[in-house]
Amino acid sequence: PVVVSLLVSGGIVASPPANYRVLLEVFFEKVYGSGTYTSAALLQGLYDNAGNVHFDLSSILNGECRAGRTLPEVPEWGTVLAAKADNLRKYYYRYTEEYGSPPAQQAWTTSPPKLALDGGVSQGLFASGDFFAGITSANSLLTWQADGKPLGLTQPEYISWHNYTASPRSLVVQRTAYDVDNNATTIVYLHESSVTAQAYETIVLPIGFDVAAVASDVYKVVFRVVDAASDYEGGSPTYLGPSRTYRIDRDFHDSERYVQYLNSFGCPETWRCTGEYSKALSVSRQTAVRPLLPGYNAFATDRFQWGQESNNELTFRTGYIRRGDAEVLAEMLAAGEIYDVSEDGYIPLLITTGRFDLTSTRRELHFLEFQ
Repeated sequence: PVVVSLLVSGGIVASPPANYRVLLEVFFEKVYGSGTYTSAALLQGLYDNAGNVHFDLSSILNGECRAGRTLPEVPEWGTVLAAKADNLRKYYYRYTEEYGSPPAQQAWTTSPPKLALDGGVSQGLFASGDFFAGITSANSLLTWQADGKPLGLTQPEYISWHNYTASPRSLVVQRTAYDVDNNATTIVYLHESSVTAQAYETIVLPIGFDVAAVASDVYKVVFRVVDAASDYEGGSPTYLGPSRTYRIDRDFHDSERYVQYLNSFGCPETWRCTGEYSKALSVSRQTAVRPLLPGYNAFATDRFQWGQESNNELTFRTGYIRRGDAEVLAEMLAAGEIYDVSEDGYIPLLITTGRFDLTSTRRELHFLEFQ
């Protein structure tokens, strides 16, 4: 939660003036970096016995972030260029006292601009401290997905790096290819003309766009974010993030569909569903009965359809996945908004399934099915 706490002076608590209340107005920058702020909400509150006034801004900021998302919310198919994640917004607030007969507002006090990330962490992580204050090069990739994920030859895959440093950073991505004997065969650098991340911004780096071009003996690839200012070409890269390992899957699958979604950090994620895919049509019909007039013929009918509503019902099956993958995909299933993506375009989908069997004690083979 984002809570603003204000303290009312003891004199007012002891002897409050007529019609006393505290006002707080929130201003939100709908387009990040534009410098244009609009009023998002005007709140009013009363103090408690200790003189504290608390304003919870969470729902306001969440609604404004959600309304300000660009479409499509996930990168376009075939994207090869790094870009800033659309998950950061700025806001500020101002507050004042109002009292008297009639009530009159006093001078406003304005906060400095603040940052809001379009996302959130679990209650447990929030309770343990400031999550983003603890980000270092060891955990600067904003994803919950486990390492060692399979990577299809045409899979749109991304890593999202959060600039935890206090200064702008330009990035490159190191890709190391390994054969089945775990020998490093080639090292290449991607995104050498990458965008620059200001402090606390997140850069989305496509990494799956040329996997099909790697040598046929490559078993896995390892990606790491590198500081472009370091001497990486001379063999001395400065790493800004942990390694991410992907196992290249060259197997043939009868069905292979990609779903994308925004994770809890507002960054794009991809999952390749290799299980059986199916599509059905659900139709709700509105019918009526009409009297048959004298002289009707054999082709006449007393029932007719005057309206209908239809929906395509798509069923995705992940194929067999790891226990940890099933746990992580719970955030996608709970969020409920995904995209079915391919070279033909994007299909925005709403998950309607209400219950999912993620895992159990003796279960070894895991898969998920959702509509």
